Amino acid sequence: MNFLPRFQKPARLGLMIIALGAAGCSVGMQSHTDTTGTYIAPQTLAQISQGQSKEYVLALLGEPTVKKLAGGTTEIWEWSYVQKQITSGDLPLLVGTASNTETKHTAYVQFDNGVVSKKWSD
Repeated sequence: MNFLPRFQKPARLGLMIIALGAAGCSVGMQSHTDTTGTYIAPQTLAQISQGQSKEYVLALLGEPTVKKLAGGTTEIWEWSYVQKQITSGDLPLLVGTASNTETKHTAYVQFDNGVVSKKWSD
């Protein structure tokens, strides 16, 4: 017969986890973010306004990732980047865990007749 009160069983489990950690079992999580591509900050994109030239945009934002003709005299430039959040860790008595999350972001500038007509980002 077990005479330990119910609240002592969870406390014993917690002590066991601490003891495993003290005995050399690794408990830890690590996380970092990798960014690839061309990041355009919102405040930088905000400096673009209607009527500005391609030369101005190129000087401010750098070479776009993609240039697309959208018909007639309309051209759209894109600057894309990917943020990858990588999380990994080890838990006692369990295999290591890992998680990767990728998010793609793009800033766009549209030109009509060689000047800025629109800008946006997603």
